[in-house]
Amino acid sequence: MKPPITKPRAKAADKAIGVRIEHIRKQQKVSRRLLGNALGVTHQQIEKYEKGINRISASQVKGVADYFEIPVNLLLSERTTEVEALYNAWNGLPQGVIRQHLLSLMQTVGRIA
Repeated sequence: MKPPITKPRAKAADKAIGVRIEHIRKQQKVSRRLLGNALGVTHQQIEKYEKGINRISASQVKGVADYFEIPVNLLLSERTTEVEALYNAWNGLPQGVIRQHLLSLMQTVGRIA
C-alpha cells in the first residue's frame, strides 16, 4: 500500500518571501484583492503566501516582482534590509540622468571591489 500523497508544506524560505511580499504590498498601498487579481489568484491565496501557509511558485514570485516592477531578487534575497534600503533610495530618485550616473558609478565600484 502506497503512503498518501501529502501537499508540500511551506518552508522558512517561503515564509520569508511571503513577509517581503506583504511588506512591499503594504508599502505600495496595494490590497490583497488587487494583487490577487493581477496574479490570477484569490485574495485569500495572497494572504496564505504572506503568512507562509502555502508555498509560492517561482512563476508567482516572478509575477509579484513584475507587478511591483521590482527585481525578483528583492523578494528572494536574505539581505532584505540592504536591498530594501537601496530599492527605496532608488525609487526616491527622479527618473533620468541622476539614475544613469548613479548606476554607472555603482557598476564601476562593483568591478573595482
